[in-house]
Amino acid sequence: MPVSNFSRPAAIGAITLATLVLGACTTVAPDKPSNTESAQATESQPSWPEWTRTECVPMSQLDQQPQMRRQTSPIIQSSWFPKGLHTTVTFLLEVTPQGELGRVLWKPAKTDPRIVKTIQNSLTRWKFKPGMRQGQPVTTCFEQPYELIFPPINEPMANTP
Repeated sequence: MPVSNFSRPAAIGAITLATLVLGACTTVAPDKPSNTESAQATESQPSWPEWTRTECVPMSQLDQQPQMRRQTSPIIQSSWFPKGLHTTVTFLLEVTPQGELGRVLWKPAKTDPRIVKTIQNSLTRWKFKPGMRQGQPVTTCFEQPYELIFPPINEPMANTP
């Protein structure tokens, strides 16, 4: 069965949206955990600035989570990492009540600047249907992880007779 020009981008969009939704399952501002839970959360999750807890409505308090309207994927060149690379960069995205991308943060801070710039460039074109609470659009924040795996680039072997 032939693939139409629409079905391939639609499939890519569906996969990306599924990744986004799964990434959004981690709430940035959890309900007040006990001291033991707080210590465990600090070890397993990056610590984000205070505004993420005070200005973003937690996903658990939403009637409807933000939904992707438009998304673009970053293109990261494997040639940037000839010795290979295996890393995860987690972006924190703020979605405004207007469905626009607000503030963007990333961890770890020492991530290669080419990776950060490429991902940020793709994020500028993302559009959302905002999160809703009690029928009103609200500011939400969620984590979007990017796992990057580039095997080492092998040098071509010299031809031997």
